[in-house]
Parts: sequence; C-alpha cells; structure tokens
Amino acid sequence: MDTQRLKRLLDQVKSGEMPVEQALDSLRTLPYDDIGCAKLDLHRAIRTGFPEVVFCQGKSCEQSVEIVKRLAAHHAKVLATRVSPDVAERIAAAVEGCTYHDAARLLVVDRPGKRPTGPPKTPST
Repeated sequence: MDTQRLKRLLDQVKSGEMPVEQALDSLRTLPYDDIGCAKLDLHRAIRTGFPEVVFCQGKSCEQSVEIVKRLAAHHAKVLATRVSPDVAERIAAAVEGCTYHDAARLLVVDRPGKRPTGPPKTPST
C-alpha cells in the first residue's frame, strides 16, 4: 500500500463510499503479508517511496511468480531482479504490465494509472 492508496481508502470511508468493514479488510495485511515462502513488506512504499524489490535468484519459479503477484496487487510498480528468462515469462503471464530486460535480468511491472486491487483473496483455513 502506498500513501495515495491509503488516502483514497480513507477518503472513501469518510464519504461513505466504502464501509468501515471493507476498509478494515484492506488493512488486514498491514504492514506485512506472510505468504509462507516470504514475508512481504507492504509499507516500504510509504516509508521509502518505492515498494519492496524482489530478488528472484534462489527462489523457485512459483515463489517468484507469487511474490510479484502479491506485490502487484498492492502497488502499481514492482521491480524484480536476477530474473531468469523462463521465470520472467511465467511472471508476465500472471501479471499485466511486465517488461523484461534480458541483459540485466530485470523485470519491471509498471501499470501507470492502475489502481492496486488490494490483497488477493485466499480461502480461509
């Protein structure tokens, strides 16, 4: 979550456009989202101006895809480093707005104007 999204959320609650319970659901993963293979820092963008960067080397393809998907649900921009071409292809299939820079092994998710959707819904356990 970034400061603009947080302000939008508060404005929606203030105007009555969003019920308090729905806003609370959006805030449940703050400031971290523990997905088992990683604990994602969702407040880094608020503190530093840019979300957490994903270091893909050493992670499985599935882990890299899931981490980038989760961060992209919270941020319009995501940066993944040390990304192999096959992992980049799988991430691009799962997340819109990806650009892969082969020589740098760098994947950028950039969706200007795209509003993050919040945390992906997961079934209760």
